[in-house]
Amino acid sequence: MPDAEPRFVDTNILVYATQTGSAHSAAALALLGRMEANPAPLWISGQVLREYLAVVTRPQGRLTALPMAAALERVRFFSQRFWIAEDGPDIRSRLHPRLLLVQTRAWMAGLRPP
Repeated sequence: MPDAEPRFVDTNILVYATQTGSAHSAAALALLGRMEANPAPLWISGQVLREYLAVVTRPQGRLTALPMAAALERVRFFSQRFWIAEDGPDIRSRLHPRLLLVQTRAWMAGLRPP
């Protein structure tokens, strides 16, 4: 059986999954459950962890900010639960040409970025 395609977990999924007061919490938890049921590796990046800390530690509308200690504990949990993609200068230098290629293909197909 071929290896399952790796999946990247976006910051918003982690935020919604841990902010139980969010209208999107149940959907994010269900998505994570489906992803974990699949044998594919689940990936995040250092940027995702930094964004998560920035978002959940500030109040947003009805949602209460998490204390930094609780947010850091969740980041430690995520760091053990998911594979973490490198996001240093070497990786970025190889990623940018690929992103340009994807954008060019999208443009040629008539798709426009938001």
